[in-house]
Amino acid sequence: IFKEDSTERLKNLGTALRDKDFGQIEMEAHGLKGSCGNIGALDIAELCSRIEIEAESGRIDQADDIFNRLQCSFALLTEVLDDFQVGRYATAE
Repeated sequence: IFKEDSTERLKNLGTALRDKDFGQIEMEAHGLKGSCGNIGALDIAELCSRIEIEAESGRIDQADDIFNRLQCSFALLTEVLDDFQVGRYATAE
């Protein structure tokens, strides 16, 4: 559920940034921040927080750069989650 929901939020966040829709930016960044925080992806949650703060202030000067970093970090996270799901990471017993 996390991957599908968060992928959609990330897509929506990109669209909102392109459209300069501050309310939507804030909403999507906040939701993604919470989802990532819940699974322990705190670096990604921090990037979302920075975008959310920019949107709240009505200035998104650095949001595109932050969003690019967010996309890269999220791609890495989903790769790890996929690998974990198919059992590529062994558990210590």
